[in-house]
Amino acid sequence: TEAEWEKAARGTDGRCWPWGNEWNDNYANTYGTNLLTTSSVGIFCAGASPYGALDMAGNAKDWCCSLLAKYPYDPKDGRENVNIDGKRAVRGGISYLGRYSARCTHRRHHPPDIHHDGIGFRVVIGPKLG
Repeated sequence: TEAEWEKAARGTDGRCWPWGNEWNDNYANTYGTNLLTTSSVGIFCAGASPYGALDMAGNAKDWCCSLLAKYPYDPKDGRENVNIDGKRAVRGGISYLGRYSARCTHRRHHPPDIHHDGIGFRVVIGPKLG
């Protein structure tokens, strides 16, 4: 979900970027690195989130299953219903955009059938229950 993505990126202390509140071009693959294309995951290890997630603030945006809806987040408002048609949230920075789009709170949305070189997805495995 979009809420899970944001917590994984910024932790619980409300930081602006996964590593803290001060921008550093060496911590994320964004416009400031001059790569201007995606890179292998893990090159920017200093930009890890509090949970160790990499490339949450750059490289490529991540699809979320959530429909884009207004904050504050309410999981009961229908935004997590995967059977509803509509634009889905994408989160994270992208290699050819700057620090603004790399903020943990930056939100965009696209139709789920769009093809875009700067949007990918992240496989997440939850804890084993029982």
